[in-house]
Amino acid sequence: MDGARYDDPALLELVERAMRGEQNAISDLIRTSARLAYPVAYGILQNRHDAEDAVSEAMYKVIKNLHRVETSAAYRGWLTTLTSRTAIDLSRRRARRQAREEVHEHVPETQAHDTDASDRLALREALAELTPEHRAVLLLRERDGYDYKEISVMLQLPLGTVKSRLAYARKALEKQLEIPLNE
Repeated sequence: MDGARYDDPALLELVERAMRGEQNAISDLIRTSARLAYPVAYGILQNRHDAEDAVSEAMYKVIKNLHRVETSAAYRGWLTTLTSRTAIDLSRRRARRQAREEVHEHVPETQAHDTDASDRLALREALAELTPEHRAVLLLRERDGYDYKEISVMLQLPLGTVKSRLAYARKALEKQLEIPLNE
């Protein structure tokens, strides 16, 4: 995981100060949290503007619900859960409003890295084909390194559902990318 870790003392201290109501700490926590939340939201939504909207919504929820976090050590997991759910909800709302409008972001390509850029684009397109629920589980496991139980707790899903969604997502990517993925 990039950015602050669960046990990052600076993040823990910032959360504790914000939980005590220190205004400067709350502002700093929102800035830090937004940086931590963006990769989670983007991974689910696969669109920069949608991810920014989801992060904005999630930061509003952080301010409104910070009192619900039991300990500063639980904050990072709570933030990831909150962001994942917010991104999935946003995706569902937009899918209902728009009858599945595909938006592909331009992937900058350089002459020296055409193959890498092509692979990244193929992966992004394959991820975009997954449902937000499948994409969330896959990215939390493969990109962010959470174990099955952590994902189960974060997304409030039964462990079996996490495993089946992950298996489905991997199979779908294997089929689309025509490469076997590690399980």
